[in-house]
Amino acid sequence: MGQHLVSFGLPVHNGSKYLTRCLESISRQSYEKFEVLICDDCSTDGSFEICESFAKTDSRFVLGRNAHRAGAQDNFIGTLKQAKGEYFVWASQDDWWAPDFLRVLVGRLEGDRQSVVAISNVECVSVTGATMRNLELISTEDKRLPWQ
Repeated sequence: MGQHLVSFGLPVHNGSKYLTRCLESISRQSYEKFEVLICDDCSTDGSFEICESFAKTDSRFVLGRNAHRAGAQDNFIGTLKQAKGEYFVWASQDDWWAPDFLRVLVGRLEGDRQSVVAISNVECVSVTGATMRNLELISTEDKRLPWQ
């Protein structure tokens, strides 16, 4: 599998509660050729400073900050416009990523060049840390899922 650049788009606004865990999980990806495009939308809770600490120590993290509050839609669009990768992943400030997330999904896309989207299984976790539900979207046995 080649090493294609993957762009994470991470629009941020007042997400300090979970942001460190999100950024740490992205930084630990086993597939290492990625960039994290962070666009802070005038956070007032320390989110910018958390992102700044990652950007200072890891050149894959690129931090921008809006001069004035842009709102969710414009912040998402501004983040997407910065992407340089062949593949793009939306990230949310409260998402956590398994270490092999990119390696597995890029491998799937590379293995079937007609594919245009790849998605992982999703575990929904409450604020207390309890698993609320699992959305199994990928077959682990390489067989077609019911809707295919």
